[in-house]
Amino acid sequence: MNNDNAERNIGYLVSDISRMIRTEYNRAMKPLGLSSPQLRMIMQLRRSDGLTQSKIATLLSVGMVTVSGLVDRMAASGWIERRSDPTDRRRKLIYLTDKAHAIDQQVFSKGFELTQKTLNNLDLQQRSELTNLLLVVKSNLQLLETSAPTNAVDAESTL
Repeated sequence: MNNDNAERNIGYLVSDISRMIRTEYNRAMKPLGLSSPQLRMIMQLRRSDGLTQSKIATLLSVGMVTVSGLVDRMAASGWIERRSDPTDRRRKLIYLTDKAHAIDQQVFSKGFELTQKTLNNLDLQQRSELTNLLLVVKSNLQLLETSAPTNAVDAESTL
């Protein structure tokens, strides 16, 4: 495959766009002192506060060792806290602190601003079409995930 065809490959494009957006988002969030993985954890906990570390690992598609270190650093910095599960005192649940909730507006503003810059040359109809098409692709991939055998090799390790 020549370079021109590689640039039009949907997998390559989505991956490259994702990398570029992450880079710009990290740059915008740097003044808050949060890394990309830390922001991803905050966003997951914002959707559903009080998760176990294993659930966070699954949602972030990372290993338990990675999440454990992330939780340790974020707890030490005051972004999250561990609480005992009321139904099983041996299990700890992870919650956002007031410090994490205090940056909501900044995080959403920066995200919105980046989205506007990213989609700058698209009109409203094109933006809507792009979103709808990406949702279809995401749905197709979710179907593949649910039908994959449980002992499947991690996709990232094969790249």
